[in-house]
Amino acid sequence: MRFSILLLIIGLNGCGQQPINNRDSINPEAKKFNDSASSIIMHTQDYDKAIDLLDQAIKIDSNYYLAFSNKVTFQLALNQIDKALLTAKNLNRIKPSSPDYFVSVGLIYDKIGDTVSSQKYFKKAVVFYDKIVDTINKANKNYDMLLFNKAVNLKFIGKEKEGNEILKELYDKSKDEFYKEMIDSLIKKSKQQLLDDYCDRNNNTEIKEFEPSLHTHR
Repeated sequence: MRFSILLLIIGLNGCGQQPINNRDSINPEAKKFNDSASSIIMHTQDYDKAIDLLDQAIKIDSNYYLAFSNKVTFQLALNQIDKALLTAKNLNRIKPSSPDYFVSVGLIYDKIGDTVSSQKYFKKAVVFYDKIVDTINKANKNYDMLLFNKAVNLKFIGKEKEGNEILKELYDKSKDEFYKEMIDSLIKKSKQQLLDDYCDRNNNTEIKEFEPSLHTHR
């Protein structure tokens, strides 16, 4: 099951983090290239053309994280794993305190069989998840998603009991049957089963990115 990848992360704004350098807006020309790339994928799935457009956006704004986020998604769709890894590391550079980008890099490393590096990135993500959990208001609409992602990452590093405890809390709290079914499936899976699912080891042409895709500005 592809968990849409995890209801995840609040449009990749890192749980309420401000845009890089606290800018309120993105260069409008870069935005046009990014939105055009997203439109192409939705209509034609021409990933190569979309990536070319994203590269134009990135040339204009080298800190345009939405363009990098879309680019890594499209590169993974083309099985350009090495290129996707470099792109994902740019997301780390742009948003160094966002745990989800560390998880994304970890998943790519796991896909290529570098479990030492993957575990290093998963463990780095724990630090930032904890920092955000300690500071975010529990009433924040993104709080449960943050816990969800933290729980999955805990299972990635072998802290399955701790991760499952969080998932069980979310299960008991939720009234959405689909969400409860998804959580129940995650609880039942071991660390390795989860990694196999996310890295789609039965399909060598796909890795499931730990982030939303097709980002456009609203």
